[in-house]
This record gives sequence, C-alpha cells and structure tokens, in this order.
Amino acid sequence: MKKSELSLSDIPSSPGVYLYKDVSGNIIYIGKAKNLKKRVSSYFSGKKDIKTSLLVKRIEDLEFIITNSEYEALLLENNLIKSHKPKYNINLKDGKTYPVVRITNEEFPRVFKTRRIINDGSRYFGPFPNATILDSVLDLIQKEFPIRRCRNIKSHKSPCLYYHLGLCAAPCAGYITKDEYSNIIDEISLILEGNLEKIKQMLKSKMEEFSKVLKFEEAARYRDFLAGVGALFEKQGVEVSSGETKDYVALSREGSHLSFAVFQIYEGRLCGRDIIQLESYSSDDDAFLQFMMQYYPKYHQPPSRIFVESADSLDLLNKFFKETFDSEIELLVPESKRDLSVLKMARENSKFDLNKRLRRVGLSSSLEILKQALKLSVLPSHIEGFDISHFGGKFTIASLVYFKNGVPDKSEYRYFKIKSVGDEIDDYQSIREAVARRYRRVLNEGKHFPDLIVIDGGLGQVSAAKQILEALGCEDFNIVGLAKREDLVIFPDGKSLKLESGNEGLRLLQHVRDETHRFATNLNKDLRNSELRFSLLEKVPGVGAAYSKVIMEKISSVEELKFMSAEELSELTKVPIRVCRGIVEFFNRVD
Repeated sequence: MKKSELSLSDIPSSPGVYLYKDVSGNIIYIGKAKNLKKRVSSYFSGKKDIKTSLLVKRIEDLEFIITNSEYEALLLENNLIKSHKPKYNINLKDGKTYPVVRITNEEFPRVFKTRRIINDGSRYFGPFPNATILDSVLDLIQKEFPIRRCRNIKSHKSPCLYYHLGLCAAPCAGYITKDEYSNIIDEISLILEGNLEKIKQMLKSKMEEFSKVLKFEEAARYRDFLAGVGALFEKQGVEVSSGETKDYVALSREGSHLSFAVFQIYEGRLCGRDIIQLESYSSDDDAFLQFMMQYYPKYHQPPSRIFVESADSLDLLNKFFKETFDSEIELLVPESKRDLSVLKMARENSKFDLNKRLRRVGLSSSLEILKQALKLSVLPSHIEGFDISHFGGKFTIASLVYFKNGVPDKSEYRYFKIKSVGDEIDDYQSIREAVARRYRRVLNEGKHFPDLIVIDGGLGQVSAAKQILEALGCEDFNIVGLAKREDLVIFPDGKSLKLESGNEGLRLLQHVRDETHRFATNLNKDLRNSELRFSLLEKVPGVGAAYSKVIMEKISSVEELKFMSAEELSELTKVPIRVCRGIVEFFNRVD
C-alpha cells in the first residue's frame, strides 16, 4: 500500500516480513516482525533518530508477507535480503578474511591454503592472521611430506615429475596405500593444530642436515624460520581455559555506520580477527541477526560456541544455527571473567575501527558539504552544540557536546547547572547563562573557539546565544539553530534553510542536535535520581539501596513523593507499607 494510503487497520498483528519501497518501486528495506502492525506503526510515530528518519522519508510503498512464526519471518527476511540486496539493510559483501588450511574430504586428500569455507566434509585449520608465516609452514609441509599436488587425481601407469623429485608419493599410480597416506595426513594435522614441538623437530633436523654438508646459507634460512614460526601459533595475550574453538562477536554503531568485530580463539590463542564495516538502517537487534546469518558459514565456519553481547534474539539464532549446520553450535552471553574479557577486547576493536571510519567519512564529505551549505569561511572541524533540559522548571541543565572532525569527542562534553532561572521555565535565559559561562572561560584560558555553534532550538534560542557572544566581544562566530519539527536550519538574522533529506551536512547537524538532547536529558534524569537517592539513603531510617532503587525507578522527583500516601507508594513500588509510611512521614516534614 502507498504511504499516503497507510492505515494500521490494514496491517495484521501477526508475524511476518515487511518490505519498504521508494518512489521508483525499488525495495529499500526489508524487516521481520513478531507483530507486523506494532513494528510498522513504530516507524511512523514518535521521535526518530537520524538513520530511521532518513529511511522513513524515502518510504513510498509498503508490502508485507505473513508467516506462521517469528522464526519463519527471520528465515524469509534473510532470503529476501540476499535476493534483493536493499540499500538500507546489511549486505555483507566479499571482503578480506584470514586464511585457513583445508584438508580435502577425499581418499587421498590435498592440503592447501584458502579463504573459502565449503561444507563438504573437509577439515579446516585456522584462521591464521599471519599469511606469510603460514605460506612458509605449508611450503615446509609440502617439502617434507609426499602429498599430492594435482587438483584432480586420475589413475596413471607411471607417476609424474613430483614423484621423482620426492615431493609426492604418487597415489595416482598406486605407489602408496590409503592407510599409509592417512598416516601422513595425521602427522600434517598435528602440525596444523599447533604442535610446535613437531615443527621445531623438523626444522632442527633440516638445519643440522645443511650444516653437516657446509650449506650454511640454507641452514641459516631454517634457523631464522625456526625463530619466527612460533608466531603463527603463539598465545597472543588472551587466555581461555578450554581447548575448544570459540568466537566472540561485538558490534559498535554510530548512526547508520556499523563495525562488527569477530575474535576467533583456538586452544587459548587468538588465531584470527575479522573487522567488518557495514551500513544499515535496521535496529541493532535486526542488524546483528542479519550479520550473523550472512557471516556464517560463508566467511567463517562457526565453532561450537559463539559469545555475543546481548541475549536478545538468541533463541532465534540458536534455532537457525541448529537447523543450518550438522554439528551442535551454541550462542551464549558470557558469564566468566575470561570470556567477558575477550568480548570486551572485541568490542574495543570494533569501536576503534568505527571511530577511525567516522573520522575519515566526516573529513571527506559531511564537513565540506556543511561548509558549502551554510556558506562558512572555514571547514567546521570543531563544532559545539547546546541544549536545555528541565523537569517542570526544576533541575534545569544545559548540555555542551563537542564534535571534532565530524565525530563526537565525549571527553570534552560539559554540562552546566543553570542558576539564573530558579524554578522558572526560561530556555532563553538558560541558553544565555550556558553560552556565557562556556565562552567566557574559553576566552580567559585562550582556548580555540569553535568553527560552528549549534543550538537545539529556533530563532529565540539562537538570538539569545548571539546576544551573549556579542557582549563577550567574540568576533566572526558562526552559530545556527536546528528546529526539531522540520529540521530547518535557523540563522541569527531570522533566515532559514531547508536542506534536502539525506544531505550529509544535515545529517551531521542532526547528529550534533541529537547528542545535545540525549546528553541533557540523561543528565537531568541523573540529577533527579541522585537527589532522590541521597534523601532516601542518607536521611530516611530503614531504607537501604534495594528499596531506594525500586522507588527511583517509579518516582520522578522528591516533589512527587510529597503528594503520595503510604498506600499509593507501596502499591506502586511493592515496597512494604511499613517502610512507605516512614518515607511519606519524612518527606512531609521536608520543606
């Protein structure tokens, strides 16, 4: 149905898949839902973040497919995404992954390096992050063990040149039995499993052999190889107690940009790490599902256990993996300190990669586009944003966020407890105070003035900030407001600018605005909770941390407590009536 004809009454409350299309009829997003009506309606109601707003603005048509269960919807969504490759879904493309060693599932197997996993019964070892050392190990194996080299084995009456060079046992000519060949493969497997003693024994033997015949250059080559080969299998700072193979998957996100990190642990060693960069307008949960179903097994054979950060949708993924793969594979949220530390390391890597990418994207496109759109004289590499938050006039807070090269630098975030408005609601005066306190200090300390100041609000807030900047004697400042409803850019002279939806410059402004609002709102909530916590924990007899936490989750402020009876408080919080009577009596005595 067209967006203009969208009616919730036409959408069933059953599981299924929904498909969003643009004005040209192209599918731009595919999602699954346990309740189609509830999920679809969420896109068109309430405040949205940047990525969702951008998607909604491009939706012109909607189709849905009803399924019998959420799991069926998950499978259908996965197949449709692979088929249609929508712009705003995750589409995992071929990219660099660490190589593995494959021993083929044949009567006389081949042994070779590959980056492709095929479910045909072959055995795989790795992945190995150091491809150069792996090539050297494989070269040593092929020189020391007479294994077949040909891709397709055919019967021959006489063997090829590899046999005469001592590099192949000629199974094609019947010169070796299947059992004898299997013994050779077993020895190779021991090496690939990380049997350093076996490798060192081979290398020392070769080194001594060349030394005896005075071929010192060859001996030195094996000596150097012996010194470096341990790096292929060495433990790399991550210790896991068991000898099984495990994966740890972490996600970091900023807007539509996602970075997944997959750490691959084998027998206590970090033997592989994949960083996958994607763009998606899905929720974190949906993006994670889509990634897991595409990454395994195409890019990496799943191990017996995979550790993830959230328990959301684990039931669906466990069912999918169980039905897709022959072996038992379990997805878990870690509980032990060891597993938690590895997952934390994966998350830090994904976050580092994401920040690096955002810095690159910010410098290359968004900042230049914003400079041109706002007709700035300099690239807005340093942006500061302000917002005001209060609770009915109380706990008034001004937030300050700091963006460097288009990326938030949270270490530079600041907030101001507004003192000049008392219990009145006055956003203009609050902005004046916050701007004055911020830039008076910047001027006094000789710090760098921002290239652009963004105010969460309209002309009134922008004008209030401008007055203060002029009073402080600040020159050549750039300041704009971003109105919430239509994302209009407001200039101090009253003019406005409507940037095209999807404009990279507008998206950066929206990001700054949304960060100021998030930071201010969270701070205001923390202040209210901290006042309530202090009163309950420090002053009310008989109230400890447990009861305090329950009450803070239900009550917004101290003032609200003054108008509640003990019975109402007990019913709302499930705290015993005896304790609630003491709380109510105490706050009725507080001015």
